[in-house]
Amino acid sequence: QDLDSDAVGEDKAGSSESMVESVEQQQPARTKMAGAWSFLNCPTKRDIAPKRRRLALDKPIPDFAALVVMDFEWTADNRQKMVPCAEIIQFPAVIVRFDGIHAPSGLLKDTFDSFVKPKFNPILTEFSKQLCAIPQEDVDKAPHLEDVISNFLVWLQQHGLVLPDGSKDEHTVGRWCFATWSDADIGGTLVRQLEEYGIGLPACFSDWVDLKQLFQRHYKHGPKGGLQ
Repeated sequence: QDLDSDAVGEDKAGSSESMVESVEQQQPARTKMAGAWSFLNCPTKRDIAPKRRRLALDKPIPDFAALVVMDFEWTADNRQKMVPCAEIIQFPAVIVRFDGIHAPSGLLKDTFDSFVKPKFNPILTEFSKQLCAIPQEDVDKAPHLEDVISNFLVWLQQHGLVLPDGSKDEHTVGRWCFATWSDADIGGTLVRQLEEYGIGLPACFSDWVDLKQLFQRHYKHGPKGGLQ
């Protein structure tokens, strides 16, 4: 029995040694670095290969049935900052459909466009009038922002895009979203102005597509000019 157990032990040892040799042969050979760093191994190609990471922008963009494209104009001055905030003075929007009815896509003839009367700085600067090509009399007789937004939500509801409470209706038309040229229109100006006015942001403005960023990603360079 003792001889048999010794033989079994030798067989196991031999098997373990062969397994170690097999694993070592599969691993890439590493060479030692020269000089003072000789205690370190040189990196292999696998060590320095770039790592592929999944980012949120890598995810495919869901299909939209429609986009509501917006491009606000707001008060500005080339000499000083607008205090307490810039205010929207023109509120335009168009609807682009991608649902196959207006194949492959189509711009609806019915558009929304309204001038807006600012509260904090009702007198436009010369810079604003030249930049936006909006005369003072157009904003003087215009409704305030809260009334414009109310009219805008009614317009969206007529096209089956929002519910009476201002939230998105994605059952009538399908999935849709706002689209702007950068985040400055909704994420910057509109949100800040409503905060200063003490007015809540309608639920449908919860997200939007940044067309400027998509342009840069697709063409690999920045655009020239603004939204046309």
